[in-house]
Amino acid sequence: MAEVTTVNEAFLLVTGRGEQVGWKWLDSSGTPEQARWHGITSAEMYGRVRAMATALGAWGVSKGDRVALISENRWEWPVVDFATLALGAVDVPLYLTLTAEQIGYMLRDSGAKVAVVSNWEQAEKIRMASEIAELPALERLVVMDEAVSNPTSLRDVGQPAAKKTQIPFGNDKQKEFAVPIKQMSELLKDADAMQARDVEFDTRAQAAKPEDLATIIYTSGTTGEPKGVMLTHGNLASNFSVSTVPFGFNERDSCISFLPLSHVTARHLDYALMCDGATLAYCPKFDLLPAAMKAVRPTIFVAVPRVYEKIRQGVEGKSHGAKKAILNWALGVGTKHRDRILTGQQHRDFIPLWILAAAFAAFVVASALDVIHRRSTTLVTWVFFASLVFLFGIARVDLNWRLANKLVFSKIRDAFGGRVRTFVAGGAPLGMDTAGWFADVGIRILEGYGLTETSPVIALNYPHAARIGTVGKLVPGVEVRHAADGEVEVRGRNIFPGYWNKPQETAESFTPDGWLKTGDIGATDADGFLSITDRKKELLKTSGGKLIAPQPIENKLKAHNLVGNAALVGDRHKFACVLISPNFAALEGWAKVHNIEETDRTALVRNPAVIARYQRIVDEVNATLAPFETMKRMAVVDREWSVEGDELTPSMKLKRRVVEKKHAAEIAEFYKDEATAAAG
Repeated sequence: MAEVTTVNEAFLLVTGRGEQVGWKWLDSSGTPEQARWHGITSAEMYGRVRAMATALGAWGVSKGDRVALISENRWEWPVVDFATLALGAVDVPLYLTLTAEQIGYMLRDSGAKVAVVSNWEQAEKIRMASEIAELPALERLVVMDEAVSNPTSLRDVGQPAAKKTQIPFGNDKQKEFAVPIKQMSELLKDADAMQARDVEFDTRAQAAKPEDLATIIYTSGTTGEPKGVMLTHGNLASNFSVSTVPFGFNERDSCISFLPLSHVTARHLDYALMCDGATLAYCPKFDLLPAAMKAVRPTIFVAVPRVYEKIRQGVEGKSHGAKKAILNWALGVGTKHRDRILTGQQHRDFIPLWILAAAFAAFVVASALDVIHRRSTTLVTWVFFASLVFLFGIARVDLNWRLANKLVFSKIRDAFGGRVRTFVAGGAPLGMDTAGWFADVGIRILEGYGLTETSPVIALNYPHAARIGTVGKLVPGVEVRHAADGEVEVRGRNIFPGYWNKPQETAESFTPDGWLKTGDIGATDADGFLSITDRKKELLKTSGGKLIAPQPIENKLKAHNLVGNAALVGDRHKFACVLISPNFAALEGWAKVHNIEETDRTALVRNPAVIARYQRIVDEVNATLAPFETMKRMAVVDREWSVEGDELTPSMKLKRRVVEKKHAAEIAEFYKDEATAAAG
């Protein structure tokens, strides 16, 4: 990849490849069986971006203006992104799962002049946000989807600016929504005629400087009020132009873009792969991913740890009786080969020629010695049988793995499409249990680490330099040091300039000598591999002064199929306890097998047999912990924590404060007799 200094340089590079297909999109307008993938060429990308930029420019969008973007992963997303940046404007990507109130706050805080949304449900949220509080800066609303007949949605689409749009609002009461609405298809109607290079447009795009603001990304807010992270063109480009170089990706590679593009990791990945020449297939919904993997057959798979955990749970959840016995046997075989997988070595499907040659040579030499010394055939016989034993041992090991691969491992890889050669995890700690399990089935996951504030990659494991349990070595251009308490501090060209409209929070994020405080506790080993223990603010300090890192323990619990999520509690208490949110699909299947007939989830988690099963899981994990880390009490809650329920961030991280607030009663029950209970 040629190193670029701005996102606009990347855009001009990516759209300069003529008829090469760079994007794919899924037409799922019919039945699932009729769904088809269609390609978009480099020239078509350019025409659509230019058409979109022309429309935005005609509305007065110019350098420094903000354009909000709320959409699933679809080809329109990068079109709006590149078009906004080409004008020197700043895009503000927002998560689909945000409420109207949250969207309203971010639109007001950013001062977005235009909002582009994927569908009428999101458009309705903006209308509702305007009811909660005025959106003074918002002048235009663009909808990607075509208009549909929906009595609870916006209507009278695309009216002139002078005419107000009437919106249905509860009980047929009409409210006015003064922002004019356009459909994106109308704005792109001349895109095909705009595929030829335009000097004026390209010159304007090239005018962007590395220090120019490119985007404001609102952190998902595991604690407190969301903050708008400002990232410049130089921040982003300095990072994505180097992070994937050691992988050697090229035009023969492909990847499914399904992680939300409003998250900096997904956006970084897409920029990097576009520059590498790889094909991106946009998958708008997570439940379409399994079919997409079979259809697209990607060579690259990047996901947050929760996706890998769900895949593992899906495999284990479908294994009962004989299937479970076969899976456990295969995992046992895989464990013996884990080191080979983790070092990137390929398994042999046959006895290597050098082993056969060595055995044959030994046999010939022994035979020659017998002839020269006119001895009996004893030496030949012993060498012959020793060679057979050696070959049998090698073959047996390989045959076991080949059989496990045939029966189990290959089917797991086939679920990813059967062609993936690079698996990457980021966004949260992967956990040794999950990384080890996938290595046992023949899949090496390369873990990385970063923050929104670092654009985002700080460190990454690469095929030639990987170590399980670490997040890899630093990417070029990034420096790390460790504070006295172990906090990771970073500096480099990828470090953000600050939070939008929050000078105090910005100042608090840096050390006096200019290093960014990540808030993560970590260590760097002698070989330069960085390890992250936990979030500094999330460390639990018991009343006895012991520090407990909750994430590694929670990851061990989540390795069990019946556990959807877990939250360790115990800060300033005598001992730690845990709240467990079940994987209800697996739990209900388990209950059926064990003749537990509870259909109500509340009743199900209170069933003595269910409680006993989860207690055994906790006991198993406790057996691997130091005494002060062990969970003395546990509670199984009757809800599956989710983004929609506000217990998880859009990047699937646990919102501890929300969970603790919602389950305050259970936590109070843990510690009601703390004064007299043993700390253990």
